[in-house]
Amino acid sequence: IRAAEINGVIAVSEESVSNHTPKEKLKEYKRFKHLAGVKIGIAEAARKYHVPQPTISRWVQSGIIAKLGKEGQKVLINEQDIAYCALIYKKRGGGVQGRRLFADDGTPYVPKSEQPVLPKAA
Repeated sequence: IRAAEINGVIAVSEESVSNHTPKEKLKEYKRFKHLAGVKIGIAEAARKYHVPQPTISRWVQSGIIAKLGKEGQKVLINEQDIAYCALIYKKRGGGVQGRRLFADDGTPYVPKSEQPVLPKAA
């Protein structure tokens, strides 16, 4: 959320609050609704979606991909989540070290240089 202090009052940009769309409502996420709740192992997901296993594990640890359980030692994840993440990963040139792909809520990350600029407080 972008905000500025104006005359001692914190003002929040209306668009930064009201225009936020959760990942579940994004067309890129809905594209994979047929995979919702389908369990897939991390190693299998890495092979199927061509995303490095450590990257997927990091997304699971950060909560971007839902963990649906375990099968022995194998961690099972939501295939809809990994399909969506793989799409964003490929669209944004994933694999470039240090490039942030997702915001904390799992939506695609918008760099500060692309975020709307608020007027500075007087």
